[in-house]
Amino acid sequence: MNNIKIPEIIYSRDTKGKILYIRHGETKYNIDGKKTSKSELKKKKEYLNCELNEKGINQAKEASNKIKELKFEEIFCSPLYRTIQTAYYLFLNHPQKNIIIKIHPLIVEIQGGVHDFVTDIEKTKKEFNLNSEVKFDWSIFDNYYNTKIRQELFFFDFLDQLDISGYKDKKEKIINNFGKEDLKNELTNLSIFGVENKWSKLETFNHAFKRNLEFKKFLQDTYGEKLNDTELKIGVITHSAFTKISTSKLAYNMDIKDYPNDCCQIRNCEIISMYL
Repeated sequence: MNNIKIPEIIYSRDTKGKILYIRHGETKYNIDGKKTSKSELKKKKEYLNCELNEKGINQAKEASNKIKELKFEEIFCSPLYRTIQTAYYLFLNHPQKNIIIKIHPLIVEIQGGVHDFVTDIEKTKKEFNLNSEVKFDWSIFDNYYNTKIRQELFFFDFLDQLDISGYKDKKEKIINNFGKEDLKNELTNLSIFGVENKWSKLETFNHAFKRNLEFKKFLQDTYGEKLNDTELKIGVITHSAFTKISTSKLAYNMDIKDYPNDCCQIRNCEIISMYL
């Protein structure tokens, strides 16, 4: 692809690299998706911004033992509730007491429907912030989205399927006219709209891959030569879909209709090294 270098090795299933991607713990949606079609789940409001289930919390606690000996230079986390919960339990008892987890919007899940739609950002920010037991810094997120409505609906920036398919007016109507008390219904209806149009995702894979490249460029620009220091880690607490698209060499052809067959199938709370 034009002027973009494809890494010789993109990832490895270990913690030897500088950058560690960690998938969130298990949710009810993860479990129910094995028994019921995702299309049916996307029609149900109960799956909006799913929280970790009990097993998911335990997975995060177990994964914390794998990183307790590691030292971190920086940690980034997706704004979805399940990743923030995972980050909380990962670092609750970490011996490095000065850890601050930075919320970054670019590493959010590929927008498939209800499970990937955020609700109650304001409430989440009150629960997880610089004054909570594990410290969360929202300044990067706030710099991207500087108004309340933009923060609550930040993921609408990624719903390019609506734009390329001629439904931009529908997206703008929801952004500009939703009633706060009806937001969950509005988002559920949008998810159903995607199902009815037989879209597997409301964000295309190409768009998500470009978002992956943008985040990796952010890391390169921010840390430069520090990326060679593998003693101090950079943690990235994210999702399976974002990890899969980020670990594929085939995705560089920019003609992605589904997950490429060379991407990493990452398990809940698995940790992998990502290379730039």
